[in-house]
Amino acid sequence: MSGGGAAYEVLLVGWKLTGTGEVWIVQPLRRSTDASAALATLVPFGHYNIDDYALAPTNLFENTPWQSGPHLSLDLSDADREWLSSWEGMILWLSSPQLEDLGGCLGRGVMGSVKAQETFILRDERAAARSRRCRLVDMEWFRGKKQWKVEVKFVD
Repeated sequence: MSGGGAAYEVLLVGWKLTGTGEVWIVQPLRRSTDASAALATLVPFGHYNIDDYALAPTNLFENTPWQSGPHLSLDLSDADREWLSSWEGMILWLSSPQLEDLGGCLGRGVMGSVKAQETFILRDERAAARSRRCRLVDMEWFRGKKQWKVEVKFVD
């Protein structure tokens, strides 16, 4: 963005509709010792040629994996989003085919992987960027549910 002939980098942190039209909410990209310089500024669309120079991502990157595998992809859309940040571990209920997918993540077999504390990436199949590194702790077949109860511990 340039104002008064000087160009400087800013971050577009949002936009809103005002009584005079649409405006960008702009903050300086670099920190300043001047507290007033850190405040957000409203810049009308099109002013300072800001629309011509703005760089913006083309998507939300939710489906871009960012952790190297191996990956166990499951539908975790019903799980509380806290699993991504604050949970220490998680209980997963897996079908036999899903357990086979888990087996594909474990390079030493089940017991060897547990003993070696081998890790894999648990990720939401609907948004691959939602992922955490974990290790297998325990597993048990529940005949009545016809599912495997699998306990993992997050290690990141």
